[in-house]
Amino acid sequence: MAQPFLKTLLHLPLEEKIYNGAVIVGCTSVFFPWISGQWLGGSEVQYSGFGFYTGLIGTAIFLIQIAALLITIIPLTGGPILVPKQRKQIVRIVLSSVAAVLTLCALSVLLNVTLEFSRMELRFGILLNLIANGVALLYAGLGLQEENRREVQELFHQLRDE
Repeated sequence: MAQPFLKTLLHLPLEEKIYNGAVIVGCTSVFFPWISGQWLGGSEVQYSGFGFYTGLIGTAIFLIQIAALLITIIPLTGGPILVPKQRKQIVRIVLSSVAAVLTLCALSVLLNVTLEFSRMELRFGILLNLIANGVALLYAGLGLQEENRREVQELFHQLRDE
């Protein structure tokens, strides 16, 4: 079971590998620390994407990225195709852009907290999530452009053959 999956995974185009890699990094970065420091009482705290005021946003980001990853993984394992090929890139762009916007929302909340409490600081998890969502959004857009380019080339090849 694992051998055919890995074989088909290795034969994916480079853009697909980068997109899925960025989504995986985005999923794992929700578990990393997003904010840490000292509260006014002096106790040390550290929160991941699932904690603090941004816990709901972090959970939504995680679920959106899992959905984007399942669009690729389920058909590779022999399961049903979740999204038709014609709509796959559009769904990826929508999911990646929603995750990027939610990450920016969480970052704005965390920045507000760090400005309010001088001993609180942003951690690498939120920044890694922001970069991963940006890369995923970029490669989803590139995939859509490539799909549109192929459609236009096919149209002109059909016209030339007639």
